[in-house]
Amino acid sequence: MDFNCPNCKNRQGIITNSYKHHWITCRECGTVTRQRKDHYRYDNWLTRFIIRNTKLNRVYGHTLLPIKEVIQEEKRFYDYYYDIAKKGIKGTKWEAGNKKILSDLKRFGIELSGKTILDISGGPGFLTQEVSRVAKRAVVTEFSQYAVDGMSEALRIEGVKFDYNKDRIDQCVDGKFDVILIAYSVGFCNDLEYFLRHLKNLMHENSVVYISYSPPTLGLMIRWQFDEYTYTTCWPVDAVIKQFGAIGMKEVARDNEGSYPYDMNWFQTKNKNPLASYFLNINKKIGNSYLELALQKDEPINKELIQKDVIQVFKFL
Repeated sequence: MDFNCPNCKNRQGIITNSYKHHWITCRECGTVTRQRKDHYRYDNWLTRFIIRNTKLNRVYGHTLLPIKEVIQEEKRFYDYYYDIAKKGIKGTKWEAGNKKILSDLKRFGIELSGKTILDISGGPGFLTQEVSRVAKRAVVTEFSQYAVDGMSEALRIEGVKFDYNKDRIDQCVDGKFDVILIAYSVGFCNDLEYFLRHLKNLMHENSVVYISYSPPTLGLMIRWQFDEYTYTTCWPVDAVIKQFGAIGMKEVARDNEGSYPYDMNWFQTKNKNPLASYFLNINKKIGNSYLELALQKDEPINKELIQKDVIQVFKFL
Protein backbone atom coordinates (compact mmCIF):
# COMPACT_ATOMS: atom_id res chain seq x y z
CA MET A 1 0.00 0.00 0.00
CA ASP A 2 1.19 3.52 -0.81
CA PHE A 3 1.43 5.97 2.07
CA ASN A 4 3.87 8.54 3.41
CA CYS A 5 5.73 7.42 6.53
CA PRO A 6 5.88 10.30 9.07
CA ASN A 7 9.36 9.19 10.17
CA CYS A 8 11.42 8.18 7.12
CA LYS A 9 9.10 9.34 4.29
CA ASN A 10 9.09 5.85 2.76
CA ARG A 11 5.94 5.29 0.72
CA GLN A 12 5.48 1.52 1.10
CA GLY A 13 3.29 0.26 3.93
CA ILE A 14 1.78 -2.99 5.18
CA ILE A 15 -1.87 -3.06 6.28
CA THR A 16 -2.94 -4.90 9.42
CA ASN A 17 -6.72 -5.19 9.51
CA SER A 18 -8.70 -4.82 12.76
CA TYR A 19 -12.34 -4.20 13.66
CA LYS A 20 -12.48 -0.40 13.54
CA HIS A 21 -9.10 0.45 12.06
CA HIS A 22 -6.41 -0.27 9.51
CA TRP A 23 -2.89 -0.08 10.95
CA ILE A 24 -0.22 0.69 8.33
CA THR A 25 3.37 -0.34 9.09
CA CYS A 26 6.22 1.34 7.24
CA ARG A 27 8.30 -1.33 5.46
CA GLU A 28 11.45 0.72 6.03
CA CYS A 29 11.43 1.84 9.69
CA GLY A 30 8.43 0.12 11.30
CA THR A 31 6.51 3.28 12.23
CA VAL A 32 2.77 2.54 12.34
CA THR A 33 -0.07 4.89 11.44
CA ARG A 34 -3.78 4.25 12.04
CA GLN A 35 -6.71 4.91 9.75
CA ARG A 36 -10.29 4.50 10.98
CA LYS A 37 -12.60 2.48 8.73
CA ASP A 38 -15.67 4.05 7.16
CA HIS A 39 -17.93 1.21 8.30
CA TYR A 40 -17.80 -1.48 10.99
CA ARG A 41 -18.86 -5.07 10.43
CA TYR A 42 -21.54 -5.21 13.13
CA ASP A 43 -22.88 -1.70 12.67
CA ASN A 44 -26.30 -2.82 11.41
CA TRP A 45 -29.90 -2.12 12.34
CA LEU A 46 -30.35 -5.29 14.43
CA THR A 47 -27.23 -4.79 16.56
CA ARG A 48 -28.01 -1.10 17.02
CA PHE A 49 -31.59 -1.90 18.09
CA ILE A 50 -30.56 -4.55 20.64
CA ILE A 51 -27.73 -2.54 22.18
CA ARG A 52 -29.36 0.88 22.28
CA ASN A 53 -32.63 -0.40 23.73
CA THR A 54 -31.03 -2.33 26.60
CA LYS A 55 -28.64 -1.63 29.44
CA LEU A 56 -25.80 -2.84 27.21
CA ASN A 57 -25.44 0.49 25.44
CA ARG A 58 -22.90 1.96 27.89
CA VAL A 59 -20.46 -0.92 27.34
CA TYR A 60 -21.07 -2.44 23.92
CA GLY A 61 -22.35 0.70 22.25
CA HIS A 62 -18.74 1.91 22.38
CA THR A 63 -17.19 -1.26 20.96
CA LEU A 64 -19.22 -2.71 18.11
CA LEU A 65 -20.88 0.56 17.10
CA PRO A 66 -19.40 3.93 16.07
CA ILE A 67 -19.33 6.85 18.51
CA LYS A 68 -20.46 9.44 16.01
CA GLU A 69 -19.81 12.52 18.13
CA VAL A 70 -16.15 11.47 18.54
CA ILE A 71 -15.78 10.75 14.81
CA GLN A 72 -17.18 14.19 13.99
CA GLU A 73 -15.11 16.05 16.60
CA GLU A 74 -12.36 13.99 18.21
CA LYS A 75 -11.51 16.52 20.89
CA ARG A 76 -14.85 15.71 22.55
CA PHE A 77 -13.25 12.42 23.63
CA TYR A 78 -11.34 14.45 26.24
CA ASP A 79 -14.14 16.72 27.40
CA TYR A 80 -14.71 14.40 30.35
CA TYR A 81 -11.48 15.71 31.92
CA TYR A 82 -13.58 18.68 33.07
CA ASP A 83 -15.74 16.49 35.32
CA ILE A 84 -12.79 14.41 36.52
CA ALA A 85 -10.86 17.50 37.57
CA LYS A 86 -13.84 18.71 39.62
CA LYS A 87 -14.18 15.36 41.40
CA GLY A 88 -10.50 15.16 42.36
CA ILE A 89 -7.74 12.59 42.02
CA LYS A 90 -8.75 10.30 44.90
CA GLY A 91 -9.38 6.76 43.70
CA THR A 92 -8.62 7.47 40.02
CA LYS A 93 -5.98 5.83 37.82
CA TRP A 94 -4.04 9.10 37.87
CA GLU A 95 -3.38 8.74 41.59
CA ALA A 96 -1.03 5.79 41.03
CA GLY A 97 0.13 7.07 37.64
CA ASN A 98 1.35 10.39 39.02
CA LYS A 99 3.24 8.68 41.83
CA LYS A 100 4.99 6.54 39.21
CA ILE A 101 6.03 9.55 37.11
CA LEU A 102 7.30 11.47 40.14
CA SER A 103 9.23 8.39 41.25
CA ASP A 104 10.75 8.08 37.78
CA LEU A 105 11.82 11.71 37.73
CA LYS A 106 13.49 11.32 41.11
CA ARG A 107 15.22 8.13 39.97
CA PHE A 108 16.55 9.87 36.86
CA GLY A 109 17.79 12.80 38.92
CA ILE A 110 15.34 15.30 37.43
CA GLU A 111 14.74 18.09 39.95
CA LEU A 112 11.37 19.86 40.03
CA SER A 113 11.74 22.30 42.91
CA GLY A 114 12.07 25.88 41.68
CA LYS A 115 11.87 24.77 38.03
CA THR A 116 9.63 25.69 35.12
CA ILE A 117 7.65 22.64 34.02
CA LEU A 118 5.57 21.97 30.89
CA ASP A 119 3.24 18.96 30.97
CA ILE A 120 2.12 18.28 27.39
CA SER A 121 -1.34 16.70 27.00
CA GLY A 122 -1.34 16.22 30.74
CA GLY A 123 -5.09 16.08 31.36
CA PRO A 124 -6.89 16.01 33.70
CA GLY A 125 -4.17 18.18 35.26
CA PHE A 126 -3.55 16.42 38.58
CA LEU A 127 0.19 16.07 37.98
CA THR A 128 0.52 19.76 37.10
CA GLN A 129 -1.41 20.65 40.23
CA GLU A 130 0.97 18.60 42.38
CA VAL A 131 4.25 19.83 40.86
CA SER A 132 3.02 23.45 40.93
CA ARG A 133 3.40 23.34 44.72
CA VAL A 134 7.20 23.23 44.34
CA ALA A 135 7.77 24.55 40.82
CA LYS A 136 8.49 28.13 39.82
CA ARG A 137 5.90 27.71 37.07
CA ALA A 138 3.87 24.72 35.84
CA VAL A 139 1.78 24.64 32.66
CA VAL A 140 -0.41 21.86 31.29
CA THR A 141 -1.71 21.54 27.72
CA GLU A 142 -4.69 19.53 26.51
CA PHE A 143 -6.49 18.76 23.24
CA SER A 144 -9.92 20.09 24.26
CA GLN A 145 -10.56 23.74 25.17
CA TYR A 146 -13.51 22.59 27.27
CA ALA A 147 -11.19 20.33 29.26
CA VAL A 148 -8.58 23.09 29.63
CA ASP A 149 -11.17 25.52 31.01
CA GLY A 150 -12.47 22.90 33.45
CA MET A 151 -9.02 21.87 34.68
CA SER A 152 -7.89 25.46 35.11
CA GLU A 153 -11.02 26.35 37.08
CA ALA A 154 -11.22 23.23 39.27
CA LEU A 155 -7.50 22.78 40.00
CA ARG A 156 -6.36 26.42 39.80
CA ILE A 157 -3.57 25.62 37.37
CA GLU A 158 -2.29 27.25 34.18
CA GLY A 159 -3.82 25.37 31.25
CA VAL A 160 -3.42 25.88 27.51
CA LYS A 161 -5.22 24.29 24.57
CA PHE A 162 -2.79 22.48 22.24
CA ASP A 163 -3.47 20.05 19.38
CA TYR A 164 -0.42 18.10 18.18
CA ASN A 165 -1.66 18.00 14.62
CA LYS A 166 -3.10 21.50 14.20
CA ASP A 167 -1.11 23.82 16.47
CA ARG A 168 2.49 24.92 16.90
CA ILE A 169 3.47 24.34 20.50
CA ASP A 170 5.62 27.49 20.64
CA GLN A 171 2.65 29.59 19.50
CA CYS A 172 0.39 28.16 22.22
CA VAL A 173 2.82 28.40 25.15
CA ASP A 174 5.31 31.13 25.99
CA GLY A 175 8.53 31.09 27.97
CA LYS A 176 11.36 28.58 28.45
CA PHE A 177 11.03 25.35 30.43
CA ASP A 178 13.53 23.40 32.48
CA VAL A 179 11.53 20.15 32.48
CA ILE A 180 9.14 18.95 29.77
CA LEU A 181 6.87 15.97 30.42
CA ILE A 182 5.28 14.03 27.54
CA ALA A 183 3.50 11.09 29.16
CA TYR A 184 1.69 8.75 26.75
CA SER A 185 0.52 11.42 24.33
CA VAL A 186 3.09 11.36 21.52
CA GLY A 187 1.13 8.47 20.00
CA PHE A 188 -1.36 11.13 18.90
CA CYS A 189 1.34 13.23 17.21
CA ASN A 190 1.41 12.57 13.46
CA ASP A 191 4.53 14.62 12.74
CA LEU A 192 7.13 14.23 15.46
CA GLU A 193 9.78 16.15 13.53
CA TYR A 194 7.52 19.22 13.21
CA PHE A 195 6.46 19.07 16.86
CA LEU A 196 10.01 18.77 18.23
CA ARG A 197 11.38 21.47 15.94
CA HIS A 198 9.00 23.98 17.53
CA LEU A 199 9.22 22.51 21.03
CA LYS A 200 12.92 23.34 20.89
CA ASN A 201 11.96 27.03 20.95
CA LEU A 202 10.59 26.48 24.47
CA MET A 203 13.84 24.97 25.73
CA HIS A 204 17.28 26.13 26.76
CA GLU A 205 20.61 24.29 26.78
CA ASN A 206 19.91 22.61 30.14
CA SER A 207 16.32 21.55 29.46
CA VAL A 208 15.39 17.91 29.96
CA VAL A 209 12.55 15.95 28.33
CA TYR A 210 10.84 12.96 29.95
CA ILE A 211 8.76 10.99 27.46
CA SER A 212 6.76 7.77 27.70
CA TYR A 213 4.89 5.99 24.91
CA SER A 214 3.88 2.63 23.44
CA PRO A 215 5.99 1.40 20.49
CA PRO A 216 4.14 -0.54 17.76
CA THR A 217 3.33 -4.23 18.22
CA LEU A 218 0.60 -6.47 16.86
CA GLY A 219 -0.66 -6.76 20.42
CA LEU A 220 -1.23 -3.00 20.57
CA MET A 221 -3.15 -3.00 17.27
CA ILE A 222 -5.46 -5.82 18.34
CA ARG A 223 -5.98 -4.55 21.90
CA TRP A 224 -7.23 -1.09 20.88
CA GLN A 225 -9.15 -2.08 17.74
CA PHE A 226 -12.57 -1.38 19.32
CA ASP A 227 -11.69 2.11 20.55
CA GLU A 228 -13.07 4.91 18.40
CA TYR A 229 -10.15 7.18 19.20
CA THR A 230 -6.79 5.63 19.94
CA TYR A 231 -3.16 6.12 18.93
CA THR A 232 -2.83 7.68 15.49
CA THR A 233 0.92 7.06 15.11
CA CYS A 234 3.00 4.47 16.96
CA TRP A 235 6.68 5.41 17.01
CA PRO A 236 9.45 2.80 17.33
CA VAL A 237 12.18 3.61 19.84
CA ASP A 238 14.75 4.18 17.09
CA ALA A 239 12.42 6.67 15.38
CA VAL A 240 12.03 8.68 18.59
CA ILE A 241 15.81 8.75 19.11
CA LYS A 242 16.27 9.87 15.50
CA GLN A 243 13.78 12.75 15.76
CA PHE A 244 15.18 14.02 19.08
CA GLY A 245 18.67 13.77 17.60
CA ALA A 246 17.56 16.05 14.76
CA ILE A 247 17.09 18.90 17.27
CA GLY A 248 20.39 18.14 19.02
CA MET A 249 19.11 16.06 21.95
CA LYS A 250 20.56 12.76 23.11
CA GLU A 251 18.95 9.88 24.96
CA VAL A 252 20.50 9.76 28.44
CA ALA A 253 18.19 7.19 30.04
CA ARG A 254 15.74 4.52 28.97
CA ASP A 255 13.53 2.12 30.86
CA ASN A 256 10.91 -0.46 30.02
CA GLU A 257 7.89 0.55 32.05
CA GLY A 258 6.44 -2.91 31.60
CA SER A 259 4.41 -4.87 29.11
CA TYR A 260 1.22 -6.88 29.24
CA PRO A 261 -0.73 -9.30 27.01
CA TYR A 262 -3.07 -7.76 24.47
CA ASP A 263 -6.10 -9.40 26.10
CA MET A 264 -5.37 -8.58 29.74
CA ASN A 265 -8.67 -7.45 31.37
CA TRP A 266 -10.23 -7.55 27.92
CA PHE A 267 -14.01 -7.03 27.90
CA GLN A 268 -14.59 -7.82 31.54
CA THR A 269 -18.09 -7.25 32.87
CA LYS A 270 -19.95 -8.02 36.08
CA ASN A 271 -23.25 -8.01 34.22
CA LYS A 272 -24.70 -11.55 34.29
CA ASN A 273 -27.40 -10.73 31.76
CA PRO A 274 -27.39 -13.39 28.97
CA LEU A 275 -27.25 -10.63 26.36
CA ALA A 276 -24.19 -9.14 28.07
CA SER A 277 -22.44 -12.52 27.95
CA TYR A 278 -23.43 -12.91 24.30
CA PHE A 279 -21.94 -9.58 23.25
CA LEU A 280 -18.86 -10.09 25.42
CA ASN A 281 -18.16 -13.33 23.56
CA ILE A 282 -18.76 -11.63 20.22
CA ASN A 283 -16.16 -8.98 21.08
CA LYS A 284 -13.61 -11.61 22.06
CA LYS A 285 -14.23 -13.68 18.93
CA ILE A 286 -14.02 -10.66 16.64
CA GLY A 287 -10.81 -9.47 18.26
CA ASN A 288 -9.14 -12.86 18.05
CA SER A 289 -10.30 -13.44 14.47
CA TYR A 290 -8.37 -10.37 13.33
CA LEU A 291 -5.40 -11.54 15.40
CA GLU A 292 -5.38 -14.95 13.73
CA LEU A 293 -5.63 -13.32 10.30
CA ALA A 294 -2.61 -11.11 11.03
CA LEU A 295 -0.55 -14.01 12.38
CA GLN A 296 -1.21 -16.09 9.27
CA LYS A 297 0.36 -13.47 7.01
CA ASP A 298 4.11 -13.57 6.47
CA GLU A 299 4.68 -9.84 6.82
CA PRO A 300 7.58 -7.91 8.42
CA ILE A 301 5.64 -6.39 11.31
CA ASN A 302 6.29 -6.70 15.02
CA LYS A 303 4.07 -9.67 15.92
CA GLU A 304 4.62 -9.59 19.67
CA LEU A 305 1.23 -10.08 21.35
CA ILE A 306 1.92 -7.56 24.07
CA GLN A 307 1.62 -3.85 24.64
CA LYS A 308 4.99 -2.34 25.45
CA ASP A 309 5.56 0.86 27.40
CA VAL A 310 8.85 2.74 27.17
CA ILE A 311 10.32 5.71 29.09
CA GLN A 312 13.15 7.85 27.73
CA VAL A 313 14.96 10.93 28.97
CA PHE A 314 16.60 13.36 26.54
CA LYS A 315 19.07 16.21 27.04
CA PHE A 316 21.01 18.44 24.67
CA LEU A 317 24.39 17.12 23.55
